Amino acid sequence: MQPRDVSRLEAGPFDLLVIGGGIHGLSIACEASSRGLRTALIEAADFGSGISFNHQKTAHGGLRSLQSLSFDLAREAIRERRALARIAPWFVHPLPFIVGTYRSVTKGRLALRAGFKLDAWLGRDRNAGIERELHLPPAKLLSRGMTLKLFPGIRQKDLTGGAQWYDYQMVENDRLTFAVAAAADAHGAVLVSYVEAIEAVREAGRVTEISARDRETGRQLTIRATVTVNAAGSRAGDVARMLGGSQTVPLLAAMNLVTSIAPREVALAAPTSAGRMLTLVPWKGCSIVGTAHADALATTETGPSTADIDTFVREANEAFPALGLSREHITLVHWGLVAAAVAPGKPPDLLGTPIIRDHAKDGAPGAITVVGVKYTTARAVAERAVSAASSVLGRRIRRSRSASTVLPGAALADHEGLAIETAR
Repeated sequence: MQPRDVSRLEAGPFDLLVIGGGIHGLSIACEASSRGLRTALIEAADFGSGISFNHQKTAHGGLRSLQSLSFDLAREAIRERRALARIAPWFVHPLPFIVGTYRSVTKGRLALRAGFKLDAWLGRDRNAGIERELHLPPAKLLSRGMTLKLFPGIRQKDLTGGAQWYDYQMVENDRLTFAVAAAADAHGAVLVSYVEAIEAVREAGRVTEISARDRETGRQLTIRATVTVNAAGSRAGDVARMLGGSQTVPLLAAMNLVTSIAPREVALAAPTSAGRMLTLVPWKGCSIVGTAHADALATTETGPSTADIDTFVREANEAFPALGLSREHITLVHWGLVAAAVAPGKPPDLLGTPIIRDHAKDGAPGAITVVGVKYTTARAVAERAVSAASSVLGRRIRRSRSASTVLPGAALADHEGLAIETAR
């Protein structure tokens, strides 16, 4: 990648300026530059340092979307999980998950069998174009005896067996994030970290410049761009208001715990006593349990309190009684603010559908806000966001090839070749 050079940001005007260097912002910069747009990106901290790092490192295929009959979301998740295996095969590997089945209409074997059949049909091409060692086996039901063997401590009352499916784990998800950044850089995008957007400048009502501050030197600079895309993660609401948009982004605090407890060979899923589904995932000799989120909207960006962590430990032990988790086992707390969905009369929940809003609707043409919801689907969101930006630009641009173009350093051959050279 190019060395950090703030002066390159002043060599505009750019077609597109992206504010925010998490996985969604970097994916937008990669998508835009690969399709021929002159692109710049600024990030107020390190690239990928927010919620893009603080998650459970799993590329889910959308089974949970089937519970709400959201077939389009499930299909997109399957497609984007496959895209990750195509463009970054070195950074993903298949991981089996197991959940118990019970004497229940919604949690019974009949319901899971129907769900798996539907998932198999929606994901009938899930392994197309993927290296054979990354092929995901079909989901299946397990006997009660096998479930008890694989899932020690599982709640046994009314247990009829288990269900097993496969997703991908991103063992080194931060390296995957930087591979996206490297791809954007290779396509000519200007990426600069530790630059903070502080003010939007308008000409004839249109957002045409962003005043920014170099956080390393304190120097102020002006970045000219025809379209500005706000992909600032937990700060997306603040940046949208700065751009003149009316978009509000309510936030929930979410948390995963990295623990020193020896991992099992499979990932486990089980509900808490309140019905919230948690997963226990093996990772680099440790176990990660998550994801917990608050029951009320966040009002500050302060980290979790001792009480928050204690509550999560209790919920984790409810879901996984054999875990025996205590505070002494916690080696790292993954914490961050994520977009929330708010409905009258209901507690806030995690936002399920990405938002792409053209602020021309708010009287601020030249600005777009993007709010992502999953690491897995960041590439697809970026493709749609760049298509929206091209409409604002009034230009036809190249077709997207990001779902099949291997990222720098992410191919199996890259690392196999390095291993051979090292062995010599």
